[in-house]
Amino acid sequence: MNGNTDLTEVLKLTLDPSKDKRKNAELMLLSFEKQPGFLLALLEIIKNRGIEFLPRECAVLYFKNFLKKFWAPSEGDPDLISESDRTVIKQQIVTIMSELDSKKIQLQLQEAVGVIADHDFPVKWTGLIVELVQKLVAAAQKSDMLALNGVLSTASVVFMRWRKRSLDNAMALEIRDVINEFIEPYRQVLAHIHQLIEAHKSDKAAVTSLFESLETCLKIFYDFNYHEIPEFFEDNHTELMMTFHHYLITDFPVLHTDDDSTAGPLENVRARIAEITDLYAKRYEEEFTTLPVFVETIWKILTTVGTAEKNDEFVSKSIGFLSSVVKLGRHKDHFKSPETLRSILEKIVLPNMELRESDVELFEDEPVSWIRKDVEGTEGETRRSAATELIRSLLVNFATEVTQLGSEYVGKYLQLYQTNPAENWKAKDTAFFLITALTMKSQTAKAGVVEINSLVQVLPIFVSNVLPDLQLPVDSIHPLIKVDAIKYLLLFRSQLEKEHLRECLTILLAHLKSTNTVVYTYAAICIERILGMKEPGTYALRFKPQDVKPIVEKALEELMLLIVKPNQTPEKLAENDYLMKAVARVIQISQGDTPLAAQLLPQMMKIITVISQNPSNPIFNHFVFETMSSLVRFMCGRDPSLVPQFENALMPLFGDLLARDVQEFTPYVFQIISQLIELQQGTGVPEHYKAMLNNFLLPQYWESHGNIPALEKLVQSFLTKDPAYIVSSNTVPAILGVIQRLLQTKFLDECFSLLMSLFEYIDSQALAQYVTPIFSMLATKMTHTKSPRIRYWFDTFFLFFVTLEKPGYSADAIIGAFNAVQPNPPNFFERVYSAVLLTTVAEVISIENRRICAIGLAKLISNSKVILAEPYLQYWPQLITALSLLVKTKELTEVKDGNELEDLEEYGYQASFARLNSGKVKKSRYADVDLKKKVGELFMSGVNAQQVRQDDNMV
Repeated sequence: MNGNTDLTEVLKLTLDPSKDKRKNAELMLLSFEKQPGFLLALLEIIKNRGIEFLPRECAVLYFKNFLKKFWAPSEGDPDLISESDRTVIKQQIVTIMSELDSKKIQLQLQEAVGVIADHDFPVKWTGLIVELVQKLVAAAQKSDMLALNGVLSTASVVFMRWRKRSLDNAMALEIRDVINEFIEPYRQVLAHIHQLIEAHKSDKAAVTSLFESLETCLKIFYDFNYHEIPEFFEDNHTELMMTFHHYLITDFPVLHTDDDSTAGPLENVRARIAEITDLYAKRYEEEFTTLPVFVETIWKILTTVGTAEKNDEFVSKSIGFLSSVVKLGRHKDHFKSPETLRSILEKIVLPNMELRESDVELFEDEPVSWIRKDVEGTEGETRRSAATELIRSLLVNFATEVTQLGSEYVGKYLQLYQTNPAENWKAKDTAFFLITALTMKSQTAKAGVVEINSLVQVLPIFVSNVLPDLQLPVDSIHPLIKVDAIKYLLLFRSQLEKEHLRECLTILLAHLKSTNTVVYTYAAICIERILGMKEPGTYALRFKPQDVKPIVEKALEELMLLIVKPNQTPEKLAENDYLMKAVARVIQISQGDTPLAAQLLPQMMKIITVISQNPSNPIFNHFVFETMSSLVRFMCGRDPSLVPQFENALMPLFGDLLARDVQEFTPYVFQIISQLIELQQGTGVPEHYKAMLNNFLLPQYWESHGNIPALEKLVQSFLTKDPAYIVSSNTVPAILGVIQRLLQTKFLDECFSLLMSLFEYIDSQALAQYVTPIFSMLATKMTHTKSPRIRYWFDTFFLFFVTLEKPGYSADAIIGAFNAVQPNPPNFFERVYSAVLLTTVAEVISIENRRICAIGLAKLISNSKVILAEPYLQYWPQLITALSLLVKTKELTEVKDGNELEDLEEYGYQASFARLNSGKVKKSRYADVDLKKKVGELFMSGVNAQQVRQDDNMV
């Protein structure tokens, strides 16, 4: 990197149409990253107005993303940002941001400030608020709106962090100190903005910019009040809230737009005000003295605001505010009259439940977007969801009245539909939505509705209004009514008997032939969710292979026809992950017991070949590999002779993916190779796998964090299947090298899992020379690391070691090996035993590891003469306390058996690694042991054999 000119040219090349030039530019940037001053060079480009916009935009995006990745490196990762560069960045970044000429670049730099603040503010960035205040005052004095908006938005990014965190003493002090510094200039700026708006009402450009600043001020108000109401806001409540109220009742014609689909500055400001009123209604009812004024105003607006999409956020948040007020016991008398309840339903709830033309257009034109919005809960800010929440709030205090009133309207909508189903289909859609709102009290993604309104009968509604629609020919009624019926079944599946669900599965199969994307996708989702249901309170699947045998072949045929179509691009093929998840579920529940299973493997391989060109949908990718993993598990599990056939088919594909370094897929490849190794007949690992092992232990494979859990599983498969080869090939040092590197990272679970397996499967004589060095390595790590995780894992490993009944692994021999770490002064283990093991072992989190620790402690008592003699005898009370706490662990009645399919859309897809649940589940060493009985036997045999004085209370 020879100056900013070279860097600017490289940034330009990242936008070049040539793929090769882009790739070379990206590689050059990776090399620049390691050079001192790289980030400072990017900042120089960002602030240089003499450079064209696109390279500056590339620079700020690279700067922000680099900070996200490296400002707070994970333990063991290299720190690519020098302390001097960090200092300069924090000294310059706010100034650069406030002086930028581009709002687009400014927004990215604000995010970068937020990244730094997440880790450094307030302790390592003490001057941030003072600088923000200085810039804020200067921008206000000059009426520099770009700078003013930039500084306010930066402050908002910093303060918004508070919403994601629980309030503790440190945060309370941080918020107090920030308010003390920031509140007076904030008040002055807010008043100044209000005055300027009044003075420039007819100037569209000025008012637009001022409303952007006002919106950010409202966000900051929300941040300051999020956890508790500060004294300033309590003292100035009426003045501030009535200022906000002004913007609800005052029109600003210059801000009106012809675009009804996109919220403008006026709609955004009103949405923020509604958000604040909702916060105050929920948390500060007593201090919210202006609440009646806002109830009256918002009620009035909601009855007149219309259906334009640009008002959606304001309407949903305003309805949310009314929902909060309705639930408050002291205000329920204001809503209890039949006339008021009817007015709420007629003027607020029902108009916002009815479908709009824009909703129908989205359904027809962007079906996958419509599905994601509906299924995944991204519709949190929609009018329909807000209206549903208002119904639920009314049911808290007026269950009978609202249920009766709502049922009356349901009847009217259904009657209207019957008069002309083709024309009035929207009426039935509204009826379905209202029925659902009246019935559903709580739901989960995995089980659907789990608590219902006892005044509503789910089964009669299903039989009379839902099942008939499902039984009609697939495309004979409006597709949205079909979707409503399927959605009702999906939501209330846990309220129906298994026989009803079994009947519905057959009906749903027919809907996979629908010509409408939403209908067939919803049918696939419903099939998948029904098949994934568990018996209440257990991990046992409700549907067994014999239950689904009649539908498996047809389901797979129809789903694959929907997924794979002629001449698809990689992006289009991977678009609909719901269909692919349904395939994975059908294979999992049927355990691959279908003639079509053998055909599926080459189909999955073809899909992977296509989507590997551009892996655009990680959830689709996951379920393709989950399907492949299930086929390996079930087909080879039933007939191990099939393993070579699977290997011959899969290994060329896997080799290609590894050679092309398709990083999104390599963790899956490693996991399936692990499965194939574990499924080998007899003992030993075939030669072609042995040739791979040394490569897989090379550092470059472990540098990608996404690979680490998968590679750990792969090495485990070698250890369990062919430990003799690990010894004879002198691979133990390489595995220990991997463990040593993992110990310096955040991947302690994988590190210790691999370490424990090494000692479990490898002959003790082959490891004898490594025991003391390993303990030395662990002791050093504990000395230099504050994280409690390393102590928990040390406790587990040491006590797991004690439980191994192998030559040379007696409890006292292990203690002796540990003492050899530091021979002088003697009894090094005593210090670790008293200060670490006995003080932290009861805090070990994993249930499996707690079982290991309990049995390990009991075996110490049973087998160790050292522990039951001085100087260790003095710690007897702590030992008994720790053991009793571990034995009291609440046990799971059942363990997962690999029949889970992760709800990636529910938990959030982890792009770095996703575990295949169809892979072999390693059973806990002590899963079948009666823990209390085992510990009791070991304990009593130990104290009796050693003739230790027994304290009856302790025993």
